[in-house]
Parts: sequence; C-alpha cells; structure tokens
Amino acid sequence: MDGLNELHERLVLDEQRKLFLMWHGLREANGLVLRARLSPGAFAECLSHTSLLEWRGQSWRVRLAGSELFSAFGREARGLTIDALADVTDDQGFIDTLRCQPDGRPRAGLRCAGRSLMHTWMRLPVSSDGEQPDMLLGYDRWLNASELRSEDLAQADRRGGFSPPSGGFGNSGAQMLVHAA
Repeated sequence: MDGLNELHERLVLDEQRKLFLMWHGLREANGLVLRARLSPGAFAECLSHTSLLEWRGQSWRVRLAGSELFSAFGREARGLTIDALADVTDDQGFIDTLRCQPDGRPRAGLRCAGRSLMHTWMRLPVSSDGEQPDMLLGYDRWLNASELRSEDLAQADRRGGFSPPSGGFGNSGAQMLVHAA
C-alpha cells in the first residue's frame, strides 16, 4: 500500500480503516481520488461521522456533514467555512484538525477532547477535476476513552502514535498526528 501503510496501521477504529481502504482503492495513478468516484453507499455505516470539505480560495467550506457533526456544532455545518465553524464550537482542537492546506497528503490523528473524551479523525484528499486536491473526505468521531479498545491504543502507541499522559486522559490536548508521504 506504498507510503500509506503507516497511516493505515495507526487508525484506531475499524470503521475508520474501512473508509481509508475504500479511499485508497479509488486512487488514480497520480494518487488522487476523483470526487465523482466516491459513492456514499460504499461507506454508508460511517456516513454520520463523515464530511466533505471543499477548498474555496483560502479556506475550506463544508459541503456535506454527517449527523454526528451536527451534534459537535449544535447546528447544521453545511455551507460554513472553517472560520465560521470556529465561532460556533468550543472545541478548537477539532477546528485545528481542519486547518490544513490542500496539498494532497492524507492525515489522521487521535486527541484528547475533554476529561475522558477522545476524538479520532482523518482527512483524505479528493479532487473534483483529477488535477488538484481541492476537497477533503473527513471522518470525525468522539468517544469516551473507555470505548476505545486498549489494544488499539497500545498499537498506536507502539507505532509512535498517541500515548495518554501518565495522569490519565485529562485535558492535556495530547494528540497523535500522522501524515502520509
């Protein structure tokens, strides 16, 4: 799976891995996934945690947002820019996961989002024209730390990923961030 193996191995949820593998299987020779080839039916079980962001000028705009993202913002996110989203949420760590340039590199991470709340996220580049990465297929899920399988956290830690602080999860903002080559 070329340089994307490390990213795939650090994903902590089966649902997240499935979305990644679906995206990887759609990549063209130039490494881009065409928006027209994305079929929501192929990842229906994780649609509620999925978003599609579109690069507009100098910022991302939410084109589609799953129902779980409504809960994160307390409102419909479709059509909002990242800056507008920052105004409606107290979770600036989440907003930080959205602030990346359209450089074609997939990204994923796991971060503390509260006392015992974990946020696992993924941003996969997509192209509307097959030439430039101008969209992101996103996956965001907030879980109680107890919902994550200890073997998944241990696996991420062994590979240099997330390691909870010694005092517990707390509000440390500890984060694993992986960029694929």
